[in-house]
Amino acid sequence: MLILERLADGKCMPSAELEEAVGERGISSRTMRTAKIRIGNRLVTEKDGMTWVCYLLKCKQEHVKRGKVGRVL
Repeated sequence: MLILERLADGKCMPSAELEEAVGERGISSRTMRTAKIRIGNRLVTEKDGMTWVCYLLKCKQEHVKRGKVGRVL
């Protein structure tokens, strides 16, 4: 899955950037929503300043250390 590839190894990515990458591959926003649902609670989206960012739960510990805990999708 593209989302898992982009967020591998603890990467944190702005949500808009992730959606743009998906769109560039010709994947619809509906398909992206379905993929997010299948990933489940491993995918976290949180507000970081003015930007929404996504990361996988396995790297949550780093965000907790910085005092950032987001909404789990």
